[in-house]
Amino acid sequence: MPYPDAGSYDVLVDSNLIDPQPWDAETKQPGLINPETAACGSNRYVGVENYLEFYVAPGCTVLVRPRDAIMASVRLSWTLEEFFANDGVTTFVQRLAAALGIDPSRVKVVSIYTGSVNV
Repeated sequence: MPYPDAGSYDVLVDSNLIDPQPWDAETKQPGLINPETAACGSNRYVGVENYLEFYVAPGCTVLVRPRDAIMASVRLSWTLEEFFANDGVTTFVQRLAAALGIDPSRVKVVSIYTGSVNV
């Protein structure tokens, strides 16, 4: 499914929210959907390539609806050691939340890896 805007979407089956695939640290994106084992509505958003992928089984209706959220990737000019030296994740979340004017509980860090530091 093309993903032409910067919004986020929920995938629902029978009015039940279907969580995205778990994060794959090796590929640095949500895990692949295996059609042989996937449940209807299994989904993932691949940010770099900008597409939303979901599985639809026969007789299953999938609803894709916009949600009030932003997904982002941030690249910082630090080493991992510098990032983690002062409680990196907590400090990053608190500063980002303050800049956005939101509660820190609304920020979720799903991966941190080298390449400068990508969060």
